[in-house]
Amino acid sequence: MDKQHLCQEFKPLVKKYAGIYRRSVPDAESEAWLALLQGVHSFNPEQGVPLAGYLESRVKFGLLNLWKQEMKRKQMECQGDNVLAYIAAPDDPQAELVYKEIIERMLTALHELPQRQLMVLIHIFVYGRKLAYIAQVLGITVQAVNQIKNRALRRLKSRLI
Repeated sequence: MDKQHLCQEFKPLVKKYAGIYRRSVPDAESEAWLALLQGVHSFNPEQGVPLAGYLESRVKFGLLNLWKQEMKRKQMECQGDNVLAYIAAPDDPQAELVYKEIIERMLTALHELPQRQLMVLIHIFVYGRKLAYIAQVLGITVQAVNQIKNRALRRLKSRLI
């Protein structure tokens, strides 16, 4: 197989998946190219699977796995920050109580949001998705997603202040 020809042929595929994960996976495009080349080396034509489908799945799931690893790493960092906050003030039960109350109020306010508003906020602030992507998934306009986000934030603000 001519690797240069394959790279030209599958460049849109690599760009597509790298674009999806660009914000959350470091060097997403490089990782996509690596997944593509690893797929070329591991491809077995005797299994009856089309090359294009096989390479697409390798790139797609390679980046998905990297995204999952990155999310776990970030989650561990956040948990580490919480531990540091407790260590920094171990003898201050008042600060710990205030911290827990704030968390409980936030969780209560989030649980009171309508499902759609909560879903939009999660996609924006947890997964870092763009409004256009969320609009496409929900089958609505970007303006509608923006309105849902703004309503949710106003509702949270009114419950927390």
